[in-house]
Parts: sequence; structure tokens; C-alpha cells
Amino acid sequence: MELNISDFKRLNENFKYIAKRKFDLELDNNLEDIVLSDILISLFFRFNRTKSKVAISIVGSYVGETIIKNWHGKWDSEKLCINKVGINKIVVNPFSIAHQRLTKGINKMLSYQLDLVSIKANNFEVYSNDNLKKDYIKGKVTKLYNDGWFDEFFNKIYNDDNKNYMKFEAAYLLGISLKYLQTNELDSKIKELFELKPYYASVVFQNYLIEENFIIDKLIDLLKNKDNNIKLQALLALVNAKKSENVNKIKQLLYDLLINNNTNDMIFLFYLGQAIGNFKDLDNINWIRNKLMDKDINDMAKLSLLVSIQSLKDSSFISDLLYLLLESDVNDVIKDEILKTLQYLPITQKDIHSLLDKYHQYEPYQKIHILNALFLIDSSERLNILQNLLNVEKDPFVKSYIVSLIDQIV
Repeated sequence: MELNISDFKRLNENFKYIAKRKFDLELDNNLEDIVLSDILISLFFRFNRTKSKVAISIVGSYVGETIIKNWHGKWDSEKLCINKVGINKIVVNPFSIAHQRLTKGINKMLSYQLDLVSIKANNFEVYSNDNLKKDYIKGKVTKLYNDGWFDEFFNKIYNDDNKNYMKFEAAYLLGISLKYLQTNELDSKIKELFELKPYYASVVFQNYLIEENFIIDKLIDLLKNKDNNIKLQALLALVNAKKSENVNKIKQLLYDLLINNNTNDMIFLFYLGQAIGNFKDLDNINWIRNKLMDKDINDMAKLSLLVSIQSLKDSSFISDLLYLLLESDVNDVIKDEILKTLQYLPITQKDIHSLLDKYHQYEPYQKIHILNALFLIDSSERLNILQNLLNVEKDPFVKSYIVSLIDQIV
């Protein structure tokens, strides 16, 4: 399917037309509308969405026009991408983003993917920090609720003919919708869901947690389940607790899970690390630091702690990470994850030079992590460093990667 710039604009308007005709919602290309778009995609594109080039074209054009409106950039109709996005002038393929959302569901929500774009293009998050006009989203979600669309979420969850990923997506988006709706009118239905289908209710609770004792206690019980997938959903629900008595109890529970873990399930340990990183208080930061530097803590736990740091994005960890990377005897797996973690932190020019002192000792894939971290420092200095590295780099893959980074800057 060949498209040009006029097609992108027309398809963008088609997406808005669908929102108006099907849901009676006026959507624009605001960042807030991306949250609503994730909900509408689930409600509207029900069948064959994974194979529909039309769906990908419509959603991709909408995403592209939203990127241009908020972060600038220009369409490249031949390559179906947008050039010079954000202050870092990066290249973005909105049709790839649309394809990921339509084929992989909640794991590739538009808001999640555009957060990654924003970090790379502008050095800040949009959706993870919730820097949005909540009243705008609430007004649109309230209309969906008043028009009966929330029933569609419950129907999808209870329909045993639906595949698990469809039920999961419905439960997750129901939780997001309830977060913005800010009403307890549906609490009784959510509690009933928790009794009948605790797995999917746990998914709802990841965005809308009802902090009643029996719910907290049952979620904690689910952490003892032998099925790591059930444990994972309960874990992600519990970290949304706000009451201090629940927060303290849950933090200690997560600490015990990490230190006493006897599992090699990296997926569970990854999310356990994310869960611990969800708590921003100084006590938690100090606990993470102490355990990370403790030689008696096993490597699996340390990998999980590095994920916690990636979630926290706290610059106070940079000196500890550089020490472990450059001066300690941690193994290569830990070093790889440290290099990856540094991409998430606001590193300075001095930190980059510390990494570059041993640049030629790294494997090619490790060099990629360092190059990605360069995007978080001043752009003029970044360009000079990249050009110097290009002159001395021998590996063809790394060399081509450096060229691609330079092309995004100049």
C-alpha cells in the first residue's frame, strides 16, 4: 500500500471519524487522546486486527500526526516514518507502533510506546509520570461509562469463548478507565469479579486498587500461588497501594520475596524488581543500594535490583553503578545489566567519559548500551563524542550504529 502525506492526514481524520461515529467522542491529536485511543482500539478493532493493513494505516497515521503536533518532525512518505522528532531529532516509525499495538495488545500500548519515543526524542517521560490533563481524559471516559461501554469490558472478561489475551486486555483497560473515572459505583462489580475470576480482577487492580483488607490479604495469598503468572498479576496490583499501613506491609513482603527467592524465572524477578522500584521513598532507595552493594546477595537478586533502579531513575545510583562496573569483580551478566541501567539515568558528561575510558574493552553489544546512554547528555557534546568514536571503531555493526545516531542528530 503506497501512501503519501495527504493520505496520512486523511487517515488521521478517519480515526477521529470512527471515534465520533462509533463512540460519539471528539478526539484530537493531543497526548491525552492517546490514552483514550488505547481504550477505543480495544473496543472497536475486534476482529482480524492483527492482519488488517487498513487498521495499521489508520492507527499509524493518527499516531504520526499526534507525534508531529506535539514533538514536531516531518513525514517521509517513502520510508513511512517521521524525521527530526523532538529536541534530539530522532526518526520514528508510527506504523510500526500501530502494528505493535494491534498485534501485541496491552504489552505495546500506544501510551507505553510513545513514552519510549519521548524519552529518546525529548529526554523525559509523558505517560509514566502522568503529566497529562486528567480532567480532559476523565470527561471522555465518563461519557463512555454513561453510554454503557464499560459493560463491554466485563462481557469480554466473563466470556469463556474469548482468548486469554482479549480478557487480559479488557481487564487492564477497565482498570485504566476506572482510574480516570474516579467513582466507586462499580466497586461491587469489581469485588464480584475478584471472587469469580481473581486473576483478571488482579489485572484491573493494577490501575484501580480497592484498598479493603480482604482484597489486600487475598492478593498477598495469591503471591504464594505456584503459578508465577498469577503471582505476577497480584504483585503488580499490590504496588498500587497508597495507605501507609498497606505500603509498609507490602514493601517488606517484596523484600522477603527478593532475598529469599528460589526461582530462576527471570520474568517474575524482572517484575519484582519493577515493583520494588515503584516506591520512591528514601528508605526504599537506601535498601536497594545496600543490597546491591552487598557481596552476599546472589546475582539473580542483583539483576532484579537493577531493574528497580531502572524504574526509579534516581541519579544517586550512578556512582554506585560505575563503581560496580569499573572497579569491582561482578560478572559479565551483571555488567551488561548495569550498562543497560545507565541508559535510564540522567548521566553527566563526566560519567560518560568514565565509561569511555574502557570503551575498547567492551563487547559490541555492550558498546550499544553506552551509545544509547549518550542520548541523555548535552547534544553538542554528544555529537563530538560520536564522531570521535566513529573514527576509531573497528566493528562494522557498531560503526553503522554510530552513523545512524549521528544522522538523527545532524
